[in-house]
Amino acid sequence: MAIRYGTGSEFTTGELLDVSAGGIGIAGDKIYPIGTELELRFRSRTSQGDLLTLRAVVRHHHSKRMGLAFVNVPLTEFVRTLSLIERLTSSQNKSETVPA
Repeated sequence: MAIRYGTGSEFTTGELLDVSAGGIGIAGDKIYPIGTELELRFRSRTSQGDLLTLRAVVRHHHSKRMGLAFVNVPLTEFVRTLSLIERLTSSQNKSETVPA
């Protein structure tokens, strides 16, 4: 899934690798130093295409991958993120099911 990330007015596009209630893993060409707070923007794969905007701090990075921890997440965005995780894992489980 595509994700936009950056600081201030400088954003780049990357790929969302994984997401949990506490953080997110992304890959992209722009890597930020550990401790940098980033804004993340991505749309869910639902028909509504909900836009999620969150803040996260870089906890680790390697090559073109970064692990980030959510910070200052408003309750409404946190609930929407959990809902997105449930939908993503539900659709992955369905796609992994082999018909009899």
